[in-house]
Amino acid sequence: MQYALHIKTWSTFLYICVKFLSTEIQLSIILTLFYQQYYGTFCECDNFTCRRHGGLLCSGPDHGICECGTCMCRWEWSGLACECPDKQNCYPNDSAEECMGRGSCVCGVCKCRENYSGKYCEECPVSALAVNS
Repeated sequence: MQYALHIKTWSTFLYICVKFLSTEIQLSIILTLFYQQYYGTFCECDNFTCRRHGGLLCSGPDHGICECGTCMCRWEWSGLACECPDKQNCYPNDSAEECMGRGSCVCGVCKCRENYSGKYCEECPVSALAVNS
């Protein structure tokens, strides 16, 4: 009898999800409900208590997966919830230095040091050019 009640409750829940939530969030909810697990020698790990971004565990399965309470990001994503594009976006084609050595990469975007600007901090201030001349 408990099994039938569970199915009925799940059917009602699924109907509510279909009616009000996007497909991506529905998939996350379905995966979370059906695949929640504890594992490890002493059941010390789980795959459902990781950080969320946009309501999705590890920003969704296309960004990362939850392992032992920590998001394991796919190669092109980073951040505590795999919410940031990876640092590869901070390297111009002609440089091996992150943000041309004039800034730091934060969530896939160069944050330039004072007086520098541009996508890769490649634009120098006029005053700096005048001093070096």
